[in-house]
Amino acid sequence: LVPGIQHINKIVVRNNGGVSEVLVAAADSYYGSANSTTYMGSDTYGIYKSINGGSTWAPLNMPLTSNQNKYCPNDIEISADNKIWVSTMNSTVYGNGGGKVYSSTDGTTFTEKYAVTNGTRTQIAVSSTTPDKVYVLAELSQTGTTDGIEVTIVKTLDGFASSSATALPASTLNAATRTDTYGFTGQQAFYNLLMEVDPAN
Repeated sequence: LVPGIQHINKIVVRNNGGVSEVLVAAADSYYGSANSTTYMGSDTYGIYKSINGGSTWAPLNMPLTSNQNKYCPNDIEISADNKIWVSTMNSTVYGNGGGKVYSSTDGTTFTEKYAVTNGTRTQIAVSSTTPDKVYVLAELSQTGTTDGIEVTIVKTLDGFASSSATALPASTLNAATRTDTYGFTGQQAFYNLLMEVDPAN
């Protein structure tokens, strides 16, 4: 085990009454090409905040998983009303905790807003003009021969009081490749899953 923060998934800056809060999603990870698998950051992953330009950092208190482990953060977004949104991924060491979406209005108390069934690595994107308009793109823990089963996209207009599934993009690569089986993500949703919202639309 390599101690300390080793793997950063996301960095955002939130304006809190004129104070720039830098928020970091620090994950755990591993290096499998060594003589033995080396785990990194498994004792320190979580959401960290700095209010002095990164000179010092403090961890934020997130709820724990059902196994009493910390949630491993994958993405952080700041919505139009300055709310903090956090999505999770499975911890490398503990193998659980993915597929959750949390939000906080004060940066101190986080509330679970949505859970992706069988979700693992989960991305979020928020509208820059409409509060509580959020998109979720999540890797699913099962795969199969149905095109696109590797991921799901969910949209909400009211902060997950209600939500609906969104059609997946069509596969544009060679149909003879693995996109035939896994859809547009091509069995790569575990590491290069990205989503953003067009600020003009």
